[in-house]
Amino acid sequence: MKANALSTVAAAFALAAAASQSAHANDGVINFSGLVTDVTCTVEGAAPGTGAAVKDVNLGGVSGSRLAAAGQRANLTGFSIRVGGPGQGSCTNGRTAMVAFDPTSPAIDVATGRLNIDGHDDPSDTTTAKNVQVEVTNRDGSPLNVYTEKSEGVVIADNQAIIPMAAQMYATGAATEGTVNTRVGFLVEYAE
Repeated sequence: MKANALSTVAAAFALAAAASQSAHANDGVINFSGLVTDVTCTVEGAAPGTGAAVKDVNLGGVSGSRLAAAGQRANLTGFSIRVGGPGQGSCTNGRTAMVAFDPTSPAIDVATGRLNIDGHDDPSDTTTAKNVQVEVTNRDGSPLNVYTEKSEGVVIADNQAIIPMAAQMYATGAATEGTVNTRVGFLVEYAE
């Protein structure tokens, strides 16, 4: 009698397990892909992966009247990121180099993909401009969402590449007078 009850319980568990598996059918598939590469180009003359590459971009001064309403942009300023150098054999010719941004950088406004400036959310800070973000772009001024996008790619030739980019001030409302400072982490990625 006990053996019969145990086999009935075991059969009930097996039936429940089978039913729960069919009740959790897949809704789709997420495919992941990537590339492991041995490309070791220097970045702005610094060894890759060290965080030592620093690029300063001065956006200059702008009249508040040019940033008086949400969506206005001013002072598009070009800059570039240099990878590799002539004769740097570890910087493989033919690969495409592009700039990606660290999505954990605290200045990133995830909703807009632009960069918040220092002190933007501190109403007592009277030295920092308000209602201003920094928008990173491709060299032609087309905006990049630094949370989700990468720069345009440049093919490495002669063991080097210059990745052209730009940035500008962006009004989220009527800009107030003050300083505009921000930063974002970046890394260079390579594709075949």
